[in-house]
Amino acid sequence: MKRRVTKPKLNQNNKIENLQAQINELKQQQPINNLERKIYRLEVIGLVLGFVATGATLWLGINQLNISEKQTIISETQTKIAKDQAVAAKQQLYLTQAQINVSQNYMLGPLYEEIAAEAKALNGKLSDALINRIASVSHGLRPYHYMTEDGLSNDMLSPERGQLLLYLLYTSMQPQTMDKIYKKATFSYSDLHGVHFPNSSYLKKCDLASADLTSAWLWDANLNLTQLSNANLTMTDLRNANLTDAFLKYAILTNAFLDNANLKGAVIGVRDTIYFKGIVTWTKHPDTIIAGMDYYQLSPLKKQPARKD
Repeated sequence: MKRRVTKPKLNQNNKIENLQAQINELKQQQPINNLERKIYRLEVIGLVLGFVATGATLWLGINQLNISEKQTIISETQTKIAKDQAVAAKQQLYLTQAQINVSQNYMLGPLYEEIAAEAKALNGKLSDALINRIASVSHGLRPYHYMTEDGLSNDMLSPERGQLLLYLLYTSMQPQTMDKIYKKATFSYSDLHGVHFPNSSYLKKCDLASADLTSAWLWDANLNLTQLSNANLTMTDLRNANLTDAFLKYAILTNAFLDNANLKGAVIGVRDTIYFKGIVTWTKHPDTIIAGMDYYQLSPLKKQPARKD
């Protein structure tokens, strides 16, 4: 008979001890795993909070930028409104002044009638009382910005002064009477653009400083010793005019017609040398005193030292 071999059985106690050892090992590893999990969770939470903080900061920055842009727009709008209000207030002031001058214009009617009656009765002469009234009225007709087709005029002028001067010239006053008027009255800043003056108008010693005479017709006019400083004489027809000793300092003479005009002794301080060169080539009397400019003579066009007299 074969002998039966049997495997030895494990001791029950050994099994229990092994199992207990494994349990203890697991218990020792569990706190470490829990700590790792907590650290991991904290890291995840930190990352999330970081993203949230970054997003919030970015959102706040964009929002602040939008607020700043809106504030800039509001500020610009307020500035524009303030400027518009200032312009409107200025325009209203000018319109008020214009209304005052228009109302004064109605007063000129009776004055014109009195001038016509006296001039007819006294053969072109006027009484001293009426001359004083004319002078007083001329000073009261102050320059202002008035309405044109394009809005308010750029320069302050007095159309009423210009109308008064033209009325006197067309009434054919004697030179002695006009001398008395010019001595006391002022016609500076008169709006006379495009005006056709009477032929050989007597304007000796008349105050036409800063007047607008653009495209005006002044053939054969007597402008001896006339004050024309800062006057606008652009395209003004001054052919054969007597401008001896006239004051033309800083006058604008662009494209003015000065054929045969007499400029002897005139004080000229034009704004651009080229204007004066044009004047010299058009006049037969280049003997002029030039304020702050070089002196030129007519033919040939030759530069000379500035005169000191």
